[in-house]
Amino acid sequence: MPTIVVKDYTWRQTAEEVIISVPLVGKPKKVDVMAVANYVK
Repeated sequence: MPTIVVKDYTWRQTAEEVIISVPLVGKPKKVDVMAVANYVK
């Protein structure tokens, strides 16, 4: 699986959660996001 490094993202956090926004180009058919307590991939 290829690795794509996204540099155009924004994030914000509250005491309970972290919100990450990643712009998608075109009409993506498959998007995978992995997140654990201290890592987002």
